[in-house]
Amino acid sequence: MMACATKLNHLGIKDYPHKSTFADANIRRKEMFFADLYYKLYELYFPVLPDSRKKKSIEDRLFIFDSTTIELFSEIFKGVGLKPVNGKRKGGIKAHVLMKYEENVPQFVYLGHAKENDLVFMPMVNLPEGSIVTFDRAYFSWKPLREWNQKKIT
Repeated sequence: MMACATKLNHLGIKDYPHKSTFADANIRRKEMFFADLYYKLYELYFPVLPDSRKKKSIEDRLFIFDSTTIELFSEIFKGVGLKPVNGKRKGGIKAHVLMKYEENVPQFVYLGHAKENDLVFMPMVNLPEGSIVTFDRAYFSWKPLREWNQKKIT
């Protein structure tokens, strides 16, 4: 909004809200509000349409998942993260993201502790039969692979 401050007067807004106003508003909202909002927008902009094609292409069936660690200040998340040799604990969260290749937007996101192993995400992934999945070695586990093989997921 600060970047558009000179254009806000066209909307009848004389002053833009300060960052703390947004922070105060968001701190009162439960995290499920944002999850529900995301999934409602996802359903609105990426509807599942009936498909008359008998066999879907690879792009239609391809799913990608990976994680990234987001480092945060230790004052915010004091108990999160591993304790390095120098004794300074770093706070952080790990974002696990499942994306459908053809849509290029997250279908499912799980936020966990930075120190958690990537395998905690595997049981949460629910893929349709016949899907093709790509991921790195951090997610390798025999149990989900066996279950996916039974559902004809490659």
